[in-house]
Amino acid sequence: MLTSNWGKATNLGIYLLVTVTIWGPYFTPPTTIGPQGIIRLDQVILPLLIFGFVLSQIPRLRLSMSSISVLLIICTSIISLSVLFSIVSHEYPPRMSEIFDVIIWLSYTLFVMVIAPIVPSSTAQKGILLILVLSVATVVLAILQSLNIPIASEVIAPLYATERHMQDLTRRPTATTINPNIYAQFLALPLLVSFSLTLASGRPEASAWLRRRAAFFFTSFIFTAIGVLATYSRTGLLINILGALMVIALILLTGVGSVNWRKRIVAVSSVSFLVAFVAFLSIGEGIGRFSELTNPMEARSLQVRFDKWEQILPIISESPIIGYGPSKLELNSIPVSIIDSGTLAWWFHYGLLGVVSFLGLMIVIFVLGTQTLTNTRILDKSPVGWSAGVAVTGWTFGSLALWPIKPLPQSRRVFTLYLILVVFVIAIIRQEGDDKGSDST
Repeated sequence: MLTSNWGKATNLGIYLLVTVTIWGPYFTPPTTIGPQGIIRLDQVILPLLIFGFVLSQIPRLRLSMSSISVLLIICTSIISLSVLFSIVSHEYPPRMSEIFDVIIWLSYTLFVMVIAPIVPSSTAQKGILLILVLSVATVVLAILQSLNIPIASEVIAPLYATERHMQDLTRRPTATTINPNIYAQFLALPLLVSFSLTLASGRPEASAWLRRRAAFFFTSFIFTAIGVLATYSRTGLLINILGALMVIALILLTGVGSVNWRKRIVAVSSVSFLVAFVAFLSIGEGIGRFSELTNPMEARSLQVRFDKWEQILPIISESPIIGYGPSKLELNSIPVSIIDSGTLAWWFHYGLLGVVSFLGLMIVIFVLGTQTLTNTRILDKSPVGWSAGVAVTGWTFGSLALWPIKPLPQSRRVFTLYLILVVFVIAIIRQEGDDKGSDST
């Protein structure tokens, strides 16, 4: 009975965390905390949920010291060290936002170390489907915002979007995020899940359960694709294209599934994505947000980034190893508030140590995703779990490819959802290993 209750508590905790991550509102001032009122209440909810979830599992504690856990510990340690270094060496007063950066990374670390070893694969699969359902619901909200339906654009939108993006809501909806670029990055995960499940349901070996839900998976894929395109986010478009192309290439090169299935995927998917990409480039001049993709080296936004980087690099060079911590006070000397490069942002805040540790973390997660994606046994026994591996692989590759020129990950909420999927993939791989061991005995 006690084991059953712990199992139910774990399931409830996972589903609650998924729901809050996707649909939790952004509580804007005056509901902020901290001496300067710089941490919103919604930002605190995610680490509180994770810490509470972890504490509830202490009686059945099983720490996982995987390579991902080790790298998360290293990332958290370097962030903590950079905060301490900036306070001591640069005499910056500690701020709530800096301490919070350490807290959120500590919660990420504990989540993977404590929760990943105990999540049942059945819970992981249900959690993946819950992500898909809740994500499609956000697209419905985004469509209603585009149509300027009052309840969506005037009642619900202010709970999430910033004031600046509220003014452009009908052209670039934000759904349950603060801006359209973050929404497109978020949708890349469920889009890749639905894309892979649509492919899996077309296999001759697909189970009756999967085939009965093929229409839902395809509809989810169409909805999430529409959601990404509706944001007019070049980052979101490129993450999905690069991620999907990497997934297709891995399927082709590693021999996942039958030959006929792979040929069908390559023929249909490659042609579809190529046609879509060429179409957007061809009509780029007619859609302002995508027009710069046709000639990126002459793009105004890219030139603005180059100008910012030129001003930031001398500051980085003064503290290249450990950085300046999460604080942006050092940027006050130049007219730059946002570093539009994930690589340079990590270098500025956490130094080369931070860049190397985060890059190592993402590469290890990418390898984990590819191990799932290329495992035909997982595809046969757990296509839903396999889809999470596809999403992790594609999103990681797309994000790393854009990391030098885009501030990725741009949102803690998106990165939390990403790590939830990583935990689900770990659970699926663990179950596959158990099944393989039992089959061999």
